[in-house]
Amino acid sequence: MIFPKAILLVLPVLSYLNTIGALPIDPDRLALRAIGTYYRAIEVVEMSANKVGHHPGKPKNKPGDFSNQWGYYMFPSKVDAIFWGNQFKTPNHDSGKGQFAVVELEWSSPVGVTFYEFTSPDDQWKSFVTANYNAGDMADRPKLAGKDYSAVQGPMSYNADPSKSGDYAQETSQVTGKPLTQLAIVALDGLEGVTVKNVDIYNAADWQGGPMPKSVKLAPKSAAT
Repeated sequence: MIFPKAILLVLPVLSYLNTIGALPIDPDRLALRAIGTYYRAIEVVEMSANKVGHHPGKPKNKPGDFSNQWGYYMFPSKVDAIFWGNQFKTPNHDSGKGQFAVVELEWSSPVGVTFYEFTSPDDQWKSFVTANYNAGDMADRPKLAGKDYSAVQGPMSYNADPSKSGDYAQETSQVTGKPLTQLAIVALDGLEGVTVKNVDIYNAADWQGGPMPKSVKLAPKSAAT
């Protein structure tokens, strides 16, 4: 079942996450191009940084596929976001009694914001992902094609052989069986192109009418969450 939207106003918000609050909208920064709808699974303690009608706030620092510092990762498919949200389902998890949230987002690249897209999991993609996960002190973002980018889109990775550092391949959806792609915002100016349109609270394994896998087996932990 979907929890009523009013619950969003009374859920407790913990302060231990290293985030900043949701950012107000500046219409002059939004561009009329590259508009798309994306979805992100979050823990309920992240609600304060994902307010409807605002830009999302900066998530906590954590190396991932497309940034060695922080990244706001989104799926083009809602059902894949729900699947990854089920990683927060354990009753004793800090996120709150087996609940998680899925944020519906609109992406419109702001004028002047640098954007890069990987069209396949090629050698350049593998090298970039490896550099991000293996970065030491996270002082500088690894360069992509010789420069920094604020938004990166492309295949979502997993380590095909954990015994070998950097042996990354494209993740496959365990719901649809299709290769997974993602959009990652990795700089604050990129967040100005993301607007929170809706937030729904889910109970564990609640697919809201979507196609539930025959056996819900969690995918390898990824930067997507």
